[in-house]
Amino acid sequence: MSGSGDNRGDRNGNREADSTALAHAPRNRLAIRRRAGLHFLIRAASKIVRTLRGRRLPDRFATVALVPGPGSGPAELGSALNRLAWYLGSAGAGSDVGAEYRVDCLVPPDLLSVNPVVGSEQRDYLEHLPEVALRTTAEASGRDYDWLLLDAVRELGRWKWLRFIDRIRIVDPTFYSGVEHAGWQMVAERTVDRAEGAEREAAASAFEKLVVEHGGADEVVVLGTGPSVEEVLDLDLSGRPVVICNSLVRNAELLERLQPAVLCFADEVFHLGPSAYAAAFRDDLCRVVEQYRPWLVTRPDGAALLRRHYPGLADRLIGIPLTARRWNVPCSEAFRVRPTGNIMTMYMLPVAARLGQTILIGGSDGRRPDETYFWRHGPSVQYDDLMATAFATHPSFFRDRMYADYYAEHIARLEDLLTELEARGHDARGITSSWIPALTRRSAPRPADSPSD
Repeated sequence: MSGSGDNRGDRNGNREADSTALAHAPRNRLAIRRRAGLHFLIRAASKIVRTLRGRRLPDRFATVALVPGPGSGPAELGSALNRLAWYLGSAGAGSDVGAEYRVDCLVPPDLLSVNPVVGSEQRDYLEHLPEVALRTTAEASGRDYDWLLLDAVRELGRWKWLRFIDRIRIVDPTFYSGVEHAGWQMVAERTVDRAEGAEREAAASAFEKLVVEHGGADEVVVLGTGPSVEEVLDLDLSGRPVVICNSLVRNAELLERLQPAVLCFADEVFHLGPSAYAAAFRDDLCRVVEQYRPWLVTRPDGAALLRRHYPGLADRLIGIPLTARRWNVPCSEAFRVRPTGNIMTMYMLPVAARLGQTILIGGSDGRRPDETYFWRHGPSVQYDDLMATAFATHPSFFRDRMYADYYAEHIARLEDLLTELEARGHDARGITSSWIPALTRRSAPRPADSPSD
């Protein structure tokens, strides 16, 4: 199957504009709590019914059905199938997918002859699609499948699907928060064949190679994507391993100066999803790996996903498990980190602490009092022209995000982590402008200015 965005021009443009406005609109806490409550009820009902029926969640799914929403047309079908192609497919479709399990798409009869269309908000991955059989909803039953993926939560109102609630996963991008991409990743974890034990051993071995290559430094540089990251162009950071993150891959001048040793990323929306934004990030990621050969630190399921679509990255990917209950600096004896909602506290600082004694932190500006989004990013390290595609691909993720609450939690965790690292003998210093109290309190004389040309 193949698709094009040509048939969705105006409609897609309006959808992207609406999603962008929604992401910056005032948060409706009551509405968010209602959706959270509904999500909790669905998950609870699923577990209760599964228990009553004596049905255990399979370790591996052999049969999966995707159920597009009612009233779907070429665009809706294309969006649903494209997500399936990204999360369950691979660049070598048919090699490691398709043989071990069966995927059906259950559609109304009038959609059987429709060609799916992928809108411009997503990169077209239909060529990576595993073999999918289109079946009508009339000829299929929920009992035929290990798992039912509902692309529209309102389908639960139909008894045909509700009675199989114990095997339903919601992948409706308009439902609640990150349920959609979390649902896809969960199904991928239990569908695409993976040797997770071997993956972990390989990742731990690669991490030790990283430590041998860049460890033992007096100072390590950790850089975020805030506007102040431009200030490091005036600094001499040579001789220090540099840990960068996320969309810093876009700034060629900065990368040439820094020669990054480690690139950390883990966001399911901005880095590991099917949007045009995430795809552009991965294009630059591949370019940066080819030029500078940094080690890539990410979540294990993200590493597995990227290996399927980008096999050329395999020897640089390190998926560190998110299983630590307390702050942890990963090592061979405890190869794990504490899961948090921010790449700096989750991966960058723990990795940097393994590489050196003093951690120089820049490009972490935080949030000004008048800001309404997560925080500002430097224009040279952000895909501003593609932000609307992330909003349109994952609208509920942005709609249901309480940005002020997220920020308050982040700055508290950052202070806690830096205090813990200092107790272990490390030193942390802020080297660029910041609104974050943990960094302004630790600001220090900056490294010597770069020698003038």
